[in-house]
Amino acid sequence: MSFKSRNLLIVARRLMPSIHSIITDKNKLIFTVITIVFTFVILGYLIFSQWHILVTYNWKLRPIYLVVAFVIYSLILLFNTLTWTSIIRNFGSKKDFGIHFRSTTISALGKRLPGTFWYVIWRAQLYKEEFTGPVIAYASGVEMVITVIAAIIISSIFAIPLILKYQYSLWVIVLMLIICIVVLHPKILAWSFKKLKLNVDRIPYKFYLFWVGLYLIIWLLVGLLLFLFGNFFSDIPINDLPYFIGSTALTGVISRLLLFSPSTFGFGEISLSLLLSNILPSSFAVVIAISNRIFIISYELIWALISTLSTKSELQSQN
Repeated sequence: MSFKSRNLLIVARRLMPSIHSIITDKNKLIFTVITIVFTFVILGYLIFSQWHILVTYNWKLRPIYLVVAFVIYSLILLFNTLTWTSIIRNFGSKKDFGIHFRSTTISALGKRLPGTFWYVIWRAQLYKEEFTGPVIAYASGVEMVITVIAAIIISSIFAIPLILKYQYSLWVIVLMLIICIVVLHPKILAWSFKKLKLNVDRIPYKFYLFWVGLYLIIWLLVGLLLFLFGNFFSDIPINDLPYFIGSTALTGVISRLLLFSPSTFGFGEISLSLLLSNILPSSFAVVIAISNRIFIISYELIWALISTLSTKSELQSQN
């Protein structure tokens, strides 16, 4: 091989990672654009197919429901914080509840960013004095598995007719439940801790049951939250509340199937719109689904601001 050819080969090898990164980023961008277009097409169709119902609907904008919804969201945030606090303390954290609360409020916003694991990176920054990134990532993974198990249980109670409506959905959900239970098995966790070189003691089963119990409450409250958003716009019978709970939990289960997808933009809105269309006009269902995201992000911003300001106030008082 000539000197010139050898130099070209060296340059090519150095450029390969950059070229691969560019191609990968380009593919992610294309996938994201396709997802966005698909979302607008589906939601647009659901709206305009029943546009006449939307413009003649009996709208009753009642702010009191948004106030109650904020209280419910605050309870959800509290239970989220309690769960995460218990999980991370089992991994050895000694930080006080305030840090864990801030972690929950900030990571809630991080989940809204494109990509799957931004919120894990944010958490890692908050706990960098105590843990390495892999520990936070693994603890967040345990939290994710607990979330899915609780969502499957709630779906099995409130959304079983929806699950049985589709041929393979029941088997998919059963398979997900089995995988989640296996992942949380003490021997599997111990093996994982050893492989990742994490110095974490064995976590007793009672904590897993406690975490699942907390997330069962969370999923019930999430369904109630969506129901309140719907009632902000118009009267929805209380008899439909179980359906709202089942729909939110089922959407939560299905969305985890796309966990490693480059983009999940609009998936929750499409899923909720299609599910709610079984009991509501499709155009109204889309309004509720989109408003659900907007209102929740607003609540997340409020609590993230409160958490940040309180932390800043504590630091100033210490100085």
